[in-house]
Amino acid sequence: MSGSLRNHWGYTPEEIWEPLAARDNAPPDLFNDLYEAAEGFLALPTAEPLFEEIQNDAVKAHTAFCALNGSDFRDETAIVEFLETAYDVIVDYDVPGDPEIFKQLLRQFITKYTFVIASTTPSSCAFCSRVRFQTFIPNFSG
Repeated sequence: MSGSLRNHWGYTPEEIWEPLAARDNAPPDLFNDLYEAAEGFLALPTAEPLFEEIQNDAVKAHTAFCALNGSDFRDETAIVEFLETAYDVIVDYDVPGDPEIFKQLLRQFITKYTFVIASTTPSSCAFCSRVRFQTFIPNFSG
C-alpha cells in the first residue's frame, strides 16, 4: 500500500501513540505535550479556551490528540515536522527506552504503509517523508 502520511494519520494512535502511552513508565501528560507540539503544525489553530482545557486535562488531551485527522495538519511536510518535534518531546521526558520505542513504532508504521510516493510538485512532501525520516531515524530504509 502506498500513500501519504495525511491519508494514514488515522492509524497513528493505534500504531504509535497508544503503544507508547501504554508503557509502565509513560508520562501522564504525554498527550498534553503531543497536542501542544502538534498545534504548531495544524492548518487552523485550536480555539484558545479549548486549547487551555486540553493543556490542563490529560483525558481531554488524549481524546483531542487521537481525534486529529491528517487533514488537520497544514500539509505533508507539517506532519513530518511534527513527528520530528514529537521525537524531541519524547526525548525531553528522559524516560529510558522511550525514544528507541518511538523510533521503532514509527519505522514499523512507515514500512507498513510504504511511504514512497511520486512527487507531483517540488513543494509537495511526497518524497520528503522518506528523505527526512532517514535523517532522524538512522538506518531507516523505508
